[in-house]
Amino acid sequence: MTPHLDRISDTFLETSNPPLVLIVEDDPDLRELLSEQLEADGFRVAVIGDGAMALDYLTTALHSNSEVDLPAVVVCDLALPGSSGFEILSEILELTDLDVIAMTAYGDPHVHTRARQLGATLSLDKPLDMMSLRAAVHVLAARA
Repeated sequence: MTPHLDRISDTFLETSNPPLVLIVEDDPDLRELLSEQLEADGFRVAVIGDGAMALDYLTTALHSNSEVDLPAVVVCDLALPGSSGFEILSEILELTDLDVIAMTAYGDPHVHTRARQLGATLSLDKPLDMMSLRAAVHVLAARA
């Protein structure tokens, strides 16, 4: 880890309620890797394997009497089973004003442009540069 990430990570580890990151990813291995990395950085992490469940989660979290916390940042795959990742991205951003990091395996600049047009804060290619993703989550969570 870079010194900058170490410093931020220590800050989150010292808080009683560190920021929550919602990971929406259908690949169980990548979900586990992302979860482990972000938890090691001091975040709480919720993982969901499909878009419909992510929307249900966020809808529940938005209710003021809910015991489900609203995440500080959403990390969302754009290729999810059962629905278009773009549709899920749009619906997430219709429900909330959360920062969303979109992930895509397509490597197509048009996909990144479309994700940004829909409101994604950032769009990253898979395979992910884990350091870039972690740094982005840190910055976005710190401003949430």
